[in-house]
Amino acid sequence: MPGRTQNYQFPLPLEEEYYSIDVVNETTEAIDSQLKRNMDALGALRTELEETFEREVQDGLVPLAARVAQAEADIAQVKDALFTNITGNPFTLVFSSLEGFSVTAGVYNAAQSRLEC
Repeated sequence: MPGRTQNYQFPLPLEEEYYSIDVVNETTEAIDSQLKRNMDALGALRTELEETFEREVQDGLVPLAARVAQAEADIAQVKDALFTNITGNPFTLVFSSLEGFSVTAGVYNAAQSRLEC
């Protein structure tokens, strides 16, 4: 009586038995079928992992893109505040007098009708 392999129970003929092409063919078919099942399972797993990875990356990029956009806006605001050369009065409000106002800081420049720091 032949032995069997541990995992797939393929026949293992004994040394004193005659070679049988039927046993080899049966074993080869079983190996081929199992390899096909394994490859199909690996393909399905790969597809699932790729879809999961893509979904996770997209989910992570959305808040990251928003943070980058906010950081760019903040940088632009800082650059504007630091490097803009203001040569005129950027304010549209003109103080022809301070009537009704109480100045708590700065100096009133009556000639130019403005408050100065």
